[in-house]
Formats: sequence, structure tokens, C-alpha cells
Amino acid sequence: MTCSKCKFWERFVWEKHDGSIVSEKYGDCKSDKIIYLVAEEYGESDREIPLDGIGYKDHERYRVELNIGENFGCIHFVHK
Repeated sequence: MTCSKCKFWERFVWEKHDGSIVSEKYGDCKSDKIIYLVAEEYGESDREIPLDGIGYKDHERYRVELNIGENFGCIHFVHK
């Protein structure tokens, strides 16, 4: 029950300048239990963190990424 087998997880895949494709060993989770806390207008969000979730933000309000390894697992796992 790892992220690589979960329907919420998407592997990071990108193209290098030479045209080759890189498939990373980490990705992004689209579960509604992982919440970015800074609102669109860069003000504080009124969203609450679920008791069984994760809330994250960047204090500079520029850019934040949450990279999750393919072998990580959590209680919200759902088979692809």
C-alpha cells in the first residue's frame, strides 16, 4: 500500500533539453487530505487541516512543493 500504487499519487515526469524523458521516484498526491493553506490572493486561508490530514504553506508566499516518495504510504491509500 505505497504511493506508487495509489490512485491519488502522480509521478513527476519531465522532459530534458535533449528531449529525453525523466521519470522521478517521487510525485504529488491529489488527496483532499493534503491541503495548501495559503489562499489564491496570498492571504491566509480559512481552510482547516483535517485531523487525519496534512496542511502546508510557504511563509514567503512564492512557491512550495510537497514531493512524496513512491514508497511512502498512508491511511488514505486507494488502489489505482
